[in-house]
Amino acid sequence: MSRHPLVGEEEAYPERFSTVRVASMQLGLTDDWAWEPDLSFAKLRELSLSFALSDRWARSVGAKRAAITVAGRNLHTWTGYHPGLDPENIAGFAETFKGFGTPFSQDQLPQAAQFVMRLNLTY
Repeated sequence: MSRHPLVGEEEAYPERFSTVRVASMQLGLTDDWAWEPDLSFAKLRELSLSFALSDRWARSVGAKRAAITVAGRNLHTWTGYHPGLDPENIAGFAETFKGFGTPFSQDQLPQAAQFVMRLNLTY
């Protein structure tokens, strides 16, 4: 593999490298590219179902209409992020500790799953 004599390989052949690595090398931040884990993810943040209750049930509690809603929040995260549990929870102080491993996310807990139920009554 040939190298350009005056610049790094990242600058001579940027198409061979990630944009983060190329930018880091051009800015003189020679190892910052190694600290950028893949943080891509998809989340199922909320799913809810609503059911209209019978008019007879609504009248039994003095209402005209009644509905119940059941919801789940923070149900699942799909990600290839492996240094921690949640790619949204990387501690901000990680940049201070370059050279000591991957960004500190092992002490950050993901948002807890929640299940809620709501009763709507119309009078």
